[in-house]
Amino acid sequence: MVAHRQLIELIEQNTTGTDTYTYWKYFGRLLFDVLDNEDDFKDMHYSVVHKAKMLCYFANSEHKMRKRYAKYIPSLTATAYWDKSSTTSSMIMQHPDVYDMACKYNYFGVVRPEVMKAYAAEAEQRKKDEGM
Repeated sequence: MVAHRQLIELIEQNTTGTDTYTYWKYFGRLLFDVLDNEDDFKDMHYSVVHKAKMLCYFANSEHKMRKRYAKYIPSLTATAYWDKSSTTSSMIMQHPDVYDMACKYNYFGVVRPEVMKAYAAEAEQRKKDEGM
């Protein structure tokens, strides 16, 4: 998996407020598999630096998409097409070493620091809420 802006933009263009299948199948889930060293990616030997850069590209994209489709993020009465919790915060929770590496490299200039810090704060709050 290589994070190319044009590919990310194509995935974003094929995602809507009510149809997130392309986004999650071809971007979010694949990145989780890379971070988790799942079978399809185990032999590719991505370094923590590579994973951190991919996380930054994903975080930047997810921030843009969640902003664009905010009305589809659930409230107490809305039907959810986008999860209330961000996928980036889940990735940070499960892979703090990858997030720490992204911080070390100042997010590679890919995503604004305040965006990543907000995702990290969300991850911390989720840990507290889940008793972790």
